[in-house]
Amino acid sequence: MSTIVDMEEMPSGVGGGEIDDGVPFRGNCASGGPTRKTESLPSWLERPAPAIFGWFSAPCPSPLQVSPMFTGLVESLGRVAAVVAEPPGVRLVVETAEIAREAQLGESICTSGCCLSVVRVDGPKLEFQLGPETLARTSLGRLVAGSHVNLERSLRLSDRLGGHLVTGHIDGQGRLESRVQEGDWVTCRFSAPPALLRQMASKGSVAIDGVSLTLVDVTEGWFSVALIPHTLACTTLGDLTEGDAVNLETDLIFKYVARWMEAAR
Repeated sequence: MSTIVDMEEMPSGVGGGEIDDGVPFRGNCASGGPTRKTESLPSWLERPAPAIFGWFSAPCPSPLQVSPMFTGLVESLGRVAAVVAEPPGVRLVVETAEIAREAQLGESICTSGCCLSVVRVDGPKLEFQLGPETLARTSLGRLVAGSHVNLERSLRLSDRLGGHLVTGHIDGQGRLESRVQEGDWVTCRFSAPPALLRQMASKGSVAIDGVSLTLVDVTEGWFSVALIPHTLACTTLGDLTEGDAVNLETDLIFKYVARWMEAAR
């Protein structure tokens, strides 16, 4: 079982400074935030933490490998500038001046629902490498020059969670079965694998091509969502036609609850 990190044993250069009252601190490798330097800890803090809190109390390597999270709120609509063959995968070049301006090498970007790492920044363009698994299990393998993709940078702990927790790990693909115009709104009905439909519930959340949406109806064979004018105009969902494939990620909490229930049987 892991225990509280001894900040004195951490290497220099991890982080440092002073908080307002002048008490020195060194950065906490889990959060990057200030951690007070103390001579002793309360007895309850000196005891090993329960396993469920292991991520918080365990000593961690530097740099810390943390899985990025997203909200499903699209920041920018990128345009595919090129798809370059790099067997057994491809290099995806996306033009997005807004995000490329601040992007860094290795940064995670949710690209139409799929978490991808930036391998090159070239002016207003970002480059990603897609492996065979990504090409086979997502709709990104169908992208061509001129296609558009939904883009979102990873969530910071200080950000508002306007959508829902999205990991960028695609669970499967769905297909648009019908699209009904209702005034300025559009109601879309998608088919999906039964295993994914069991992880959905009316009024719950689902990410479609990286867009956080509220489920309207869910049956054994399909689910539906209502798209407002802003979503239609600012994401790739506005261009979907019947038969198009989409990337699906079900609600993260729903998945863990379902897994816990299965294990408890």
